[in-house]
Amino acid sequence: MHFLKSLFLLLLTTWALRSLSAQEVALTFQVDLTPVLQEGKAPKSVGIRGSLPPLSWDQSVELKPAPGGKVYAAQISFKNLLPGALLEYKFITDEKTWELPGENRVLVWNGQDTVLSSLWNEYIPPSPDALPPLLAEQMAEDFFWLKKGLLELHPGLYRYQTEASLQALFAEFEPLFNRNMSYREAYLLISRLVGQVRCGHTYANFFNQNQLIQHAVFRQADKLPFLFRILDRRIFIAENASEHEAIPVGAEIKRVNDIPVSEIWDSLLPLVKADGNNDGKRLADLQVFGVEGFEAFDVYFPLLFPPRNGTYSLEIQFQEGGPLQTLEVNALTPKQRKEALLKRSGGYSATNWDSLWQFTVIDANAALLRLPHFQTWKMTMNWRKFLQDAFSALQKQAIPNLVIDIRNNEGGADEVIAFLSQYLVSKPIAMEPIEDRLRYEYIAPEWEPYLRSWDDSFKDFRGKVRRIDDRFYTWIKPDDQLEIPAGKKAFSGNIYLLVDETNSSATFYLAKFCKDHRLATLVGRPTGGSQRGINGGRIAFLRLPNSKIEVDIPLIGTFPLSEKPEGGIVPDVLVDMEAEAFRKGEDLILQKAMDLIKRR
Repeated sequence: MHFLKSLFLLLLTTWALRSLSAQEVALTFQVDLTPVLQEGKAPKSVGIRGSLPPLSWDQSVELKPAPGGKVYAAQISFKNLLPGALLEYKFITDEKTWELPGENRVLVWNGQDTVLSSLWNEYIPPSPDALPPLLAEQMAEDFFWLKKGLLELHPGLYRYQTEASLQALFAEFEPLFNRNMSYREAYLLISRLVGQVRCGHTYANFFNQNQLIQHAVFRQADKLPFLFRILDRRIFIAENASEHEAIPVGAEIKRVNDIPVSEIWDSLLPLVKADGNNDGKRLADLQVFGVEGFEAFDVYFPLLFPPRNGTYSLEIQFQEGGPLQTLEVNALTPKQRKEALLKRSGGYSATNWDSLWQFTVIDANAALLRLPHFQTWKMTMNWRKFLQDAFSALQKQAIPNLVIDIRNNEGGADEVIAFLSQYLVSKPIAMEPIEDRLRYEYIAPEWEPYLRSWDDSFKDFRGKVRRIDDRFYTWIKPDDQLEIPAGKKAFSGNIYLLVDETNSSATFYLAKFCKDHRLATLVGRPTGGSQRGINGGRIAFLRLPNSKIEVDIPLIGTFPLSEKPEGGIVPDVLVDMEAEAFRKGEDLILQKAMDLIKRR
């Protein structure tokens, strides 16, 4: 009764706040096209698109030229607009040329301003300090929907939590949400809560956040000016973008703002997505490579350990056994760090998703196939033909040994594994039975404003699932392939699969498949993931009603039908990572694989 009374009061308060302050508001959008006109490109039409009706991302509202022909404007009426409402928008010319490639303009309406003037392609996002706070009532409502989403939708919620521990967890977090807070505080608090689920596919996905969160949390000048690797819980610099150019590759950061690195990990690890207690995966995710738009360390570290007056104080050791030095370095935005690295010889190079896949014939005895990602939707080349050509070359040149390197590859498209299997499996394989489980049969209409996915097929599984018990459903007709047929083009030589802690989704299953059926010798580090099973067959994106922070919630979990240990896959040949080898640029895991080939 206490819970129902609290929920009633929450909904009543929220309804009252909205009823009192919601109104129809006419906003005038103006854009100065001088930069376009100076290039001699007078547009035939100018439009605006955005995230709140009557705006949409599919169709433009036309802007009309003011006297002089440089400024275009339109007045647009928004129904039931609340102070604090979030609108993403941007301008487009001739229905094809967008301004601000890669980002949107963000308006958090203050309840007063009705004329919004902009210069084409010029945008300064609002400072986090200038944003209105999220009210306690709003955050309490967000907590209600986040808790409800986890309890009703998440198939792996009880993998590492009991009913009692979950009740205690929600009881601990509920009062933390019941206060006013900034968007940065809200993002951190939500990340703390979902991190307790201990699921490698459940987090406030960096890439799905709206532009306000991306600007306020991810793009601030609060990042360390380095790319780095983590070896044995120690930080070693891989690329230096700081003003201290003498800091060498391989220098070790011991403290940041007087805080030992070990304490930093203790604070960050509970925020990072991984399955179960696989902290090896969490530490791997905290490395900064500079190849993705957003990275976990860049996101979480400044929220807990912000710079002091725009700088970080470092205790750093240039070489093993050398003296400790204290240096002040300027905190940077990710963009500033990237630009600094690009200017330096041998520094950062931008990601080319095609070129990351590489096939190299080392000599007459061995070849190397590097597959550091399975994100085939980001590739322009025909990746299937790439793999076909690689295995065709192995056959034509009669190369007896193949090294497949999937390190730093979290996963991606499962179809890569299915395609590879025809070259890996030389005789039929009986697969271990597993069971897909879901928490629901269909999505109730109340979820409609908050829940989406790649398409709407996740909303209704009636007639496709059957209830297992009071907690789970499974498919009536499972599509599990219980036997993998022999591939007619299977490689007949020896395969060495290089693995590490990042392998936690599709690549976890590839590592498990190869080890279970002795298709390859695994060399490297224990993988991410969990042998108890992984959640992630389908992801729902839960956008919370007030903060608009989006949380990934997997909808399908795989469960082995026999008892399994919690950790990842331990390779056949375990390789310890050494700081000195990293400083010298030596790849100990690849070297070990080549040593094994020579011994054969």
